[in-house]
Amino acid sequence: MSASFSLALSRIDWTVFCSLTFRKEPSEASAIVAAEKLLKWAAHIQRMRFKDMEFVIRIETGERTGRRHLHLLLRVDRRFMGYFVVQAGRSSIARKWWIKHYGIAQFRRIESGCDSAVAYITKDMDAGADIYELAKAARSTHLIISPTALRCIRRRIGSADSQTRATNTLAESDK
Repeated sequence: MSASFSLALSRIDWTVFCSLTFRKEPSEASAIVAAEKLLKWAAHIQRMRFKDMEFVIRIETGERTGRRHLHLLLRVDRRFMGYFVVQAGRSSIARKWWIKHYGIAQFRRIESGCDSAVAYITKDMDAGADIYELAKAARSTHLIISPTALRCIRRRIGSADSQTRATNTLAESDK
């Protein structure tokens, strides 16, 4: 993936970053199904269709334990943030739901476009990764991007490409 992909991904107004683990080691397919169940629950809570959700799932194998776990970027309507992120020391409904069904979950609010969540999701997929992160890349399986998020990314990359072509055309006409 290119730096322009990370840039386009960072321009989506992500609101929640979560890390999800499992009590029992799941297959990759089972981990994806579990994430989809959480996402469908999140869509239901927000009164929207699952296919309209914007999300990215990163499937990763832990560096210490070698256990499969997930990281997700979600775009949650601000009106429903209380279901996912609450004050320190409390447990959100989403966290309780995941713990009841699968394992340990951590949800945190993404505060701004400068948040490190997008960089974490795309680490070792861009040229900017350091040696430590590249070593972890072998343990990272892949990224799953929702069709809605992918359309948004394509629009942003497409508009950036259009601006670059327009700038190049103007520069050539000045010669």
